[in-house]
Amino acid sequence: MDALKIDLVAAARDAAASGLDLYDLLGVDAATAKEDVHRAWRRKGLKYHPDKAGAAYDAAKYEQFERARNVLSDDEARAAYDAALSAARQRQRQAELMGADRRRLKEELEAGERAARGDGASAAAGGADAERERLREAGRRRAEDRAREEREAEERETRREDERIAELERRLRGKEDKARRRAERKARTAAAAAAGEEAGAVGAEAGDAAGLAGAAPDAQWRAMLGAQDVPFEKRPVYAYTLSRLKAAGAQRRERLRGAGVAVAAFVPQWHEVADPEVRKYISRVPSFGTAGAAGEDTAMDTAV
Repeated sequence: MDALKIDLVAAARDAAASGLDLYDLLGVDAATAKEDVHRAWRRKGLKYHPDKAGAAYDAAKYEQFERARNVLSDDEARAAYDAALSAARQRQRQAELMGADRRRLKEELEAGERAARGDGASAAAGGADAERERLREAGRRRAEDRAREEREAEERETRREDERIAELERRLRGKEDKARRRAERKARTAAAAAAGEEAGAVGAEAGDAAGLAGAAPDAQWRAMLGAQDVPFEKRPVYAYTLSRLKAAGAQRRERLRGAGVAVAAFVPQWHEVADPEVRKYISRVPSFGTAGAAGEDTAMDTAV
């Protein structure tokens, strides 16, 4: 998680812990979309801007509106705020229930004491004291039980909140990892494309030096190579190369016949490409020459 996102999530949790209702501050609710949150901030918060407020500018108030906009416009920060706010409100409800129980216990004790005082019998004083002590002990036990339940509920809610925050952080790290891997793949693809263009330029220069009429554009060459899932014998480059090989063989036979040398029919030979980088584009290449009766090699006519 980047530092900005961590600060935003921390600000969301602090706002919830302080009891600041960001929704109420902007005049929206939990179902309001991010775009509407921004519009609500412009509608209510900009009047606290230094340029609008002038001498009445309140930096703390304006900061609250900016915090509300930033938190409620970010999915992770908003989820953290909602979770922390729910926990804070749960603790508040538990405290209110605890206060009500304490008031009820106090009233019961006072009622017991009034009943004991109204008895008026000195012989029953010991029994009244015992009853008051029993009521006090019962009240203490109930107060302790309520306090323990409140602590346990608060601990459970804190654990759930921490787990939700940890899950948000894990998801953010996953997004960052995916973005990093995409960037690395793009960089590798760009490097491979640059290397391919450089290799194509070198091949074109070599073809010109050998007297080629001209090099086909990259798009035309790729069209001749055909798709990788098409059998090699059915690709345009196969028919094109085979025709050139046959033409080269015919020229050689004519030349050797003129010299009185018998020549067998030319049969092109194909060889598997070993270089893995070259195999990305083509898997087999033809022999560009054939040994004759006199051990002569014949170059293939590659003129377009």
